[in-house]
Amino acid sequence: MGKEGTEAQVNDKAVDNLPTKALQHLANQVATINGENIKSAAEAASAITSSEEFSTALQTLIEPRWLQLMGTDLNYTDITKSILAIKNFQESLNRAVYSITNNLDLIATATQLSELISQIDNSAFAQFYPSNIRQSGKLVGAGKIRDIELQDGIALYYVIRPELINKLIQARSSEQRREILSNSLDDIVEDCRNAIKRSENKDRSGGEKWLIDLLLEAVAVIEEKHLASGESLLAGMLSYLIDSLEKQANLLRKNLTSARKTNELKQYDKSIKKAEFNTLIAIASVPAAMESYYYGKTPMPDTFSRHAIAHHPDKKQFTPANAAQGLLCITSLMAYEFGWENRQN
Repeated sequence: MGKEGTEAQVNDKAVDNLPTKALQHLANQVATINGENIKSAAEAASAITSSEEFSTALQTLIEPRWLQLMGTDLNYTDITKSILAIKNFQESLNRAVYSITNNLDLIATATQLSELISQIDNSAFAQFYPSNIRQSGKLVGAGKIRDIELQDGIALYYVIRPELINKLIQARSSEQRREILSNSLDDIVEDCRNAIKRSENKDRSGGEKWLIDLLLEAVAVIEEKHLASGESLLAGMLSYLIDSLEKQANLLRKNLTSARKTNELKQYDKSIKKAEFNTLIAIASVPAAMESYYYGKTPMPDTFSRHAIAHHPDKKQFTPANAAQGLLCITSLMAYEFGWENRQN
């Protein structure tokens, strides 16, 4: 393709004739290309009301590596520059629409290349994933770990079956993920028992055996739907396991806790760059379970919370979703601390 697509005269009515849904769809297409770098493309599109907001929104939609990849192509470079450089919103948007509609083949190529890069990047980390995630066929990126584990407190390490991992990744919200947990409690009970069974060998220490007995007791009472009893036992075990973490893992937990509390993505990204990927997946669900709760001062956490259960029990805590979350958190943490992934049965 030549450069002429970006040099055409501006059609002042181009945007007027473009339905709002089409703009939303365009933003969503760009969001799909860039995956986890965009929280909500729909929100970004609806926020475009001035030249300054348009420029800011567009910058959030464009992944730097994708820009670098396509930077040698004059068409794509001109499209980007024309949008960011022209201050007049109406004019820049008209130019953008004209350029995009005249360079659809280029955009399709960029989409394919971006997807390939994502696959290559994910494959490089495949060897560090626990076996259940590798078997799921879904290589969980840092953004998904942040959403599923850090924010929602759902442990993915070693225990949960691949089919449920896929469902959690495909879910579009925390509410959908909690519904998956609630509907899958019986499966998760079975997953925890299977994880314990797979870990059996002659090298178990007395301390590990004692913790497994406690865990099996919690599994049994939750299976009978005695959720308060089971979750209370899990809450006590969580404190014990955190005290047993090695120095680097505990430091990661503290950094992730701070990132979750402040919702600071830069702090989260900084923490994960220094962490072993396997450790990140094992630890990232713990901050949610350890969320601070002060009766009368802060809202009761919706997710499994050791503080709420220990200091001010409330029936809101004792739900199938929280029971499933607690079981996964404790069993995964035990699997990590005692090296279940590396054992030969």
